[in-house]
Amino acid sequence: MSPELYVWKAPIPADAEEAAALVRAWQEAGGTAAAAATTELFESSDDVEWFSRELTGDAPPIWNPDRPATREHPTRVITVPLEQASLRETLAEVYGLAAKYDLVVFDPIRGVVNQPLAEMAAYASATFWPRGAIRAFVAGAGGAILAIGAWLIGIPILSGIAIVIGLFLVAMAVFTFALEGRAAVLRRRNVTG
Repeated sequence: MSPELYVWKAPIPADAEEAAALVRAWQEAGGTAAAAATTELFESSDDVEWFSRELTGDAPPIWNPDRPATREHPTRVITVPLEQASLRETLAEVYGLAAKYDLVVFDPIRGVVNQPLAEMAAYASATFWPRGAIRAFVAGAGGAILAIGAWLIGIPILSGIAIVIGLFLVAMAVFTFALEGRAAVLRRRNVTG
């Protein structure tokens, strides 16, 4: 038996043991889409279906939505077999699509539960200081300069548009600093407390 990954939308397990128990209960019920529906261990989600469609290349093209699907796709849980020959490509595609659709990926071999989108957000927040802060400051300062310059120039319609854009940039910079500052304080509090 080759190693497999299991992908679903919800519930989000607290740890690998809880994820393993969910998968085990599903496998004991038959390990099929019908078993997932009857046991209701996993919530049904269109995100899981579209993950499956993209992974198998069975997604209808955007320009032809009337193309019939070639087969049914699961909506609760998906088993992704891992072949050694294409392991790296398969993992990249699975984790990329899981991030796109905000899904849970369970690797029973390594005993790891991942939420790629949440992990990417946490990484982006943790690495915000100093480069992200500098970028946010530059965007906010540029917006302030744009708004003030447009106000001073006073061309009726163009200045109004430039002022709105400038104030939007300032508001987004302030919002970003408030959000990331709060996250940094909470992280520091969790580490020391």
